[in-house]
Parts: sequence; C-alpha cells; structure tokens
Amino acid sequence: MSANQNSLSPPRLSEAETTSCLPPAQQCTPKIWKPDQVLTQKKEQEAQNDDLDRPYPPITYKYDSASSKKTRSTVTWCRTLCPFEPDPLSRHIVEATFGQGAIVETLPIAGHTAVRLYEAAFEVTNGEGTQRQGAASLVISVDTEYQQWGHENIALSYQVTAAHKSGRLIQFIVFPMLGQRISFGSLPDFSMRLFGKHSRCRETVLTIAHFNAAEWTMFADRDELAPFLDGVRKSVVTLLAPFIARTYDPATRNPRVFTCSFVDTILISPAGNGSLAEWGHLLNHEKFVLPSGKIEKMKNFLKDNRLGFIDYAIRDTEVCLLALGHFIKWCSKQSYSHRGFKAGITLGGTSVNLYTAFEGGPELLDKMTGMEKRQIRTDWGYTKWVKEPCDARVIHDPLAARCYHGGLNVAYVHGERKAPPGYAVYDIDLSGAYASAMACLLCPTFQITRAMRVDEIVEAVEAGHHVVARVKFQFPSDCKHPCLPISTKNGLIYVLKGVSFCTGHEIITAIGLGGAD
Repeated sequence: MSANQNSLSPPRLSEAETTSCLPPAQQCTPKIWKPDQVLTQKKEQEAQNDDLDRPYPPITYKYDSASSKKTRSTVTWCRTLCPFEPDPLSRHIVEATFGQGAIVETLPIAGHTAVRLYEAAFEVTNGEGTQRQGAASLVISVDTEYQQWGHENIALSYQVTAAHKSGRLIQFIVFPMLGQRISFGSLPDFSMRLFGKHSRCRETVLTIAHFNAAEWTMFADRDELAPFLDGVRKSVVTLLAPFIARTYDPATRNPRVFTCSFVDTILISPAGNGSLAEWGHLLNHEKFVLPSGKIEKMKNFLKDNRLGFIDYAIRDTEVCLLALGHFIKWCSKQSYSHRGFKAGITLGGTSVNLYTAFEGGPELLDKMTGMEKRQIRTDWGYTKWVKEPCDARVIHDPLAARCYHGGLNVAYVHGERKAPPGYAVYDIDLSGAYASAMACLLCPTFQITRAMRVDEIVEAVEAGHHVVARVKFQFPSDCKHPCLPISTKNGLIYVLKGVSFCTGHEIITAIGLGGAD
C-alpha cells in the first residue's frame, strides 16, 4: 500500500490552496458557508481570509450516558462501495481537532481491499448475526503505535479505517506532537469531515480495536471515558448502554453528536490464536512483519522509514475490521438455522447465545434449567420482574451439589510395574469423558417426587429420572471395590460402611455389589 498522500500540515496555505480547500463550517466563524446555504462571493472570500489569519480554538468534548435514550436498532446502509476521494482539510482544522502541530495523512485503498473492507463493515452492521452494538452508521477500526519513554508510553500515531453507511470508505493516520495525545471524540468527528459532512451531524459509531485496553489508554480523555466502559478479560468494551461524545462548533456551538460503542476482536479470538498475525493468515490479508527490534524502537522506525511505518500501522486496522466481519458473517450463517441467534461480545458469550437459540430461545432454556420470572418489590416501593431459580431448585440444589463428586482414577498395583517381554503397560484415559457423560443425561423437569425404598429408587432410575440421595450403606466384607464415595478434606474415600451422598446410578451399582442397606 502506498502512502504518498497529502500531508495535512503545511506551514501556511496560499490563497490558491485555500480556495480549493475551504474549511468546514463547524471549525470556523459564522461567516463560513454551509452546504445548505448560498453565500455571495464576498462572504466566501471573508471565510477564506479567516481561515488564513485566525487560529482555530480547540474543540471541547462532552461525554454523556445514553442509558436513558433509545438508540436506533437498524441502520440502512448502501450495499455497494461508492467511489470516493476525500477532500484535504486545512492545517487549522487539523490542529483544532488533534492539537497544535498535529499532522494527518490520508491513504489510498486498493480496489479489491477497499471492497473487502466495506463488505466487512456492512456485515458488522447489517448481518443477521450482528452484535447488539453493530447497529451503527459509522464503523471505525482504530489502532495506535507508541513507544515506551521512561515510565510513560508516548503516542506516535493513531490510524483509522472508517466506513460510512453512505457507501464511503477512508483511511487516515494522525501524527500528534511528540508527548501529546488526542481525544477519542476527534476520530469520528474528523472521519465525518473527510466524508464531507461539515455541518451538524448525528451518527451511531461502532469502534473496533484489537486488545482495546492498549488503544484506550492512549487517548487523552481516557479518564472521562472510563465510567462508560466495562472490563472484560483485561480489555474494555461497552456491555450495556453506549455513551455519547459531543463535539461543539467553537464559533456557533452547534453540536455534533456521536453515540459510541466499543468492541474488541481479541475477545472473539480462539485461545492461543488471538493475535492479529493469526487473523491475517486466516483471512489471507497478512499482517506486515517488522525486522527484529523495530517494535521496541518504533520512533526510530518512523524516522528512518516513514512509508513502511504507515503501511505497517494501517494494516492492523484492516485486519481488525476484516476479523470482526468474518466472525459476524459466520454468526449470520448460524442464525439461518437457529432463529434469534446473535453474536456476543466474547467467544464464550457467543457460544451461550448459540446454545440458547439451539434450545428454542430463552424461555425454553429457562424452563429446562428451572428458572422462572417473579415480580418483586424493591426497597423504593417499585415492582420489577426478576429471574430466579424455582422452588424445587432452591430446596434440592444443595443436595444435588453434594452428590456429584467427580471421577476416580485407581491404580490397582502399588510400586513399580514392569511389563513382561513383548508386552506394554498402558494407562488409558478417555478424553472428554465427563462432558460426554453429562451430555447423555436427560433434561430434568424439576417435578420433585420422593422415594424411600430401594425398589422405588431402582424403578425411578430405570425410568430415566434424576435421583440424588443421602444413603446409609454396608458392603459385604469380601467386597474389594466399594463404589459409594465419601468426601473428606483429603479427597474421596471408598469404604465398606458409612453414609454417602450419591446419585441413582451409583446406588444401582452398589446394589449389584450387595451394598444395599
């Protein structure tokens, strides 16, 4: 990928350059034209002079909780990628957005890669298996490059691949002043400016990152974002309500509102294969490999090979977007046969969602697991519905929990065992034996019946009922392998006489050994 693009930080714009690169209205005085207004040539000239002579005041950001507001559940996206070349923005706009001395470069995207990236963004937002956070009108894949400097990490660059519902796709990279960090709200704000929307706007933004804990800490306003984010497996995402980032026009104070959510692709990655390099290999979009020692000295790499640095940095955002698109596409295929299935924030959550859909939905699953909805009254006098275990589970779960002890591995020969010539000794262990055995159990109905006699217990087990019991037992003195476990602080013991918490199948086995009492 080539990065010979317009550097957006010229020392001063000439009049000719300013004529072709009019700044958007939000960053300028009220004299600047707006797309829905027709101004005279005199007013346009005044706006250009203001752009030349006046520094832009910094943009301020305000974050609000969106818990009390309903976000759009569906967003209509253009299905095909529209040819689009973003207009370069003036130096003052860049500095007002990202700080004094910041540089921004826009990057061209190869035709085939652009189509793949936009298809991935479309799948993330409009796929049948899309996540709850997927209903967005703007998708931005974010990555940062930084280097440790003493006890602090200094930000070197912020790179973004952004796709909009209008069918437009852009890539840009921000180089802040050394030692400075940008605010998160500046990324969707600047993306919309490159898309040509300079007036008021209201967008739903889905932010994608790989190991977002590292990317989130590189934002200057991370402390303001923290109350709206949730920690999941050492990363940060939005589990419940999204948050609102507002950017304001420094002159007119007109707001640009962005309803934002975070997702992290490392949470949907298989264990042991969660790196972007593994995703790139899977997606046939390989992550660039740096020479040895370059990752620890990214500042020198940027200085010595700027184009190579840009190619390496922007590729991470591409792989991240393609990874989430690939995951959502797989979930969409599963949703065709399992109605109601949606992707989760994590791989484990997605598995739970798939199992719930496989069983017929949350209501049937609650019935299978003995959960029921009840109306309770809170301390404030309000009533609300909660999901709690049914009475049968509340009463008998403690007994059932004491009856499942695990397995037993026995070596019947003590000491060293040597195989005769021509023979070998094997210790055989069944892989997944416990999970396979549990899968063979029937679903409980939680309709409790009591059995006091041995013949009643045998009849219930043979009928397929789940039986748990506290039993007194005594095996014959010549029984070599009693089968009823007794739990102690040193593990399970198997004795000839005692009291055991056990299951119906163990009782049946004990009866066969003469242990009925």
